[in-house]
Amino acid sequence: MGGEEELTLEEVARRLEGRKWMVSESTARFYDNLVRMIGRYREEAGDGSLEGFLAWLRSRGWSPRSLKTVVYHLRSVGADLKPPRAGPAAREALSEEELLKLLEEARRRGFYHYALVALCGLCGLRVSEALELRWADIDFDGGFVVVRAGKGAKGRRVPAPKRLLDYLRFYRGRPETRVIGRTYAWAWQVVREMGERALGKPVSPHVLRHTYATLLLKKGVDVRTVQEVLGHASLATTAAYLHSVDLEAARRAVESLG
Repeated sequence: MGGEEELTLEEVARRLEGRKWMVSESTARFYDNLVRMIGRYREEAGDGSLEGFLAWLRSRGWSPRSLKTVVYHLRSVGADLKPPRAGPAAREALSEEELLKLLEEARRRGFYHYALVALCGLCGLRVSEALELRWADIDFDGGFVVVRAGKGAKGRRVPAPKRLLDYLRFYRGRPETRVIGRTYAWAWQVVREMGERALGKPVSPHVLRHTYATLLLKKGVDVRTVQEVLGHASLATTAAYLHSVDLEAARRAVESLG
């Protein structure tokens, strides 16, 4: 492999700093922000990979368009990356049947894989929240997962299904240790691989969270409750998940009139 493929985030940050005098003032400000984000990622994740950095940005809600801009500038200093695509894996929820197939594939692969898919797909956690979750945050008696590491430090309690709690209880570790304890890059890679294996298409952890929200709404859970368990500050954010619910309900209503 060539040198560009081995470029580290540390080297990328140095090259971005070195290019600031060659670009416009607004681009230089973007470079400054990007370098700061790289520093935060390396502190939090302890990882120096480019793919891991992009996964970390994605887990914090960066849109495909914003990620495409990041990739463009990383490529401009020699990083070997492909622009992200806003395909179905980034937008669509899985069906209930597909989620069950993915859970089966995850369970076949082992504890960490199943815990990740279940926490995102059955509890609606963000991938960053699932990776930060500690054993002390699981209320086995009450049946809840306590999320303390969400966006904006907004804590919340999320109901967890009994079958997941029973599974986790078997592997229960020390209260202060992380349940999964893996990197962002690992999480995005394994979920994608499991999706391709079980469903014939790539899947992202965010699609699992989207699936969780959509299934709750389809089963009649009111949107404000969904807002609370997802940890959304704004109801408008939660309402974005209604698109796949309202159209189906409207179709059924119209067909019943015919």
